[in-house]
Amino acid sequence: MTIASRYRDLIALFPRFLSKRRVGWQGLRDILSTSGLERPALFLLIAIVGEVDARHGLSRDELERRLFNPYSTFDPIFDRLPQLVEKGYLSYGEDDGYRVTDEGREVADRVELGARAYLAGLDVLLPGELTRLATTLEAIAARLWQADEPKIKAHQARARRVPPITTDAPMVHLEAAIMSLWMARDDAHMAAWRAEGFSGPQMDLLGRVWMGEAQTVPGLIAAVERTQHAEDVVEGVNALVEAGYVVVEGERVTITDAGRQVRARIEEETDRVYFSPWPQMTAEELEWVYRSLEAVCSKLGG
Repeated sequence: MTIASRYRDLIALFPRFLSKRRVGWQGLRDILSTSGLERPALFLLIAIVGEVDARHGLSRDELERRLFNPYSTFDPIFDRLPQLVEKGYLSYGEDDGYRVTDEGREVADRVELGARAYLAGLDVLLPGELTRLATTLEAIAARLWQADEPKIKAHQARARRVPPITTDAPMVHLEAAIMSLWMARDDAHMAAWRAEGFSGPQMDLLGRVWMGEAQTVPGLIAAVERTQHAEDVVEGVNALVEAGYVVVEGERVTITDAGRQVRARIEEETDRVYFSPWPQMTAEELEWVYRSLEAVCSKLGG
């Protein structure tokens, strides 16, 4: 096993950790009940709290541009904006758009602080080892935030718009570090495909053909039905054909050599931008970080 492959193994643990770290926290149900919100509306509120300055409002179009999944062409979650206004968590004015109210910020803070209190009490590693792991990954996240590339770090910025951490609990610091590191990967990947002239939805379609997830137009439509309309898929496939990245024969979509090459370049550029700021670790140091985080994930049930 090479050091390069071990770095990629470590990165693969980040979404595994993030998908499991709050699963056992029961406080979210109480907040959903007392707030009168369904889960999608609450998560939309939390996202808006992290994006909207208290002094300025944003229109729906502005919110969609800032919070929108870059690989989508639509997102019905924004239809819940009127519900958040009705409940008093947002205010709305035609001149200054949507603003988060004090009540809205209080609900979002309750989620974050409640989850942190839960994390602080988890017994996943010996305290010294967990502190070392959190400190190591926090330092790497700080290097990525301070790096010259990519120029746009929207995902990392969003991960940092949370209430300041006021505890020494290493699990809380570990969560923040891994979230920042995973968001930095998104920032690097977006910079790479934008440099090749792709839109996000086109990139998603090419990736699914490249990985063999879908190899027909109807298959692509079905694969992305929650994020792209059928007509958007057809338009995206046509753009990929025009660029020479896929060919369409009947309903079958096949990636070309040029498509494979551009996809490979995007992966290489993503790695270059992402890993360049990382400190040089010995094989032993990297292995310790990997094994420690893997042990945390296993303790979390993932």
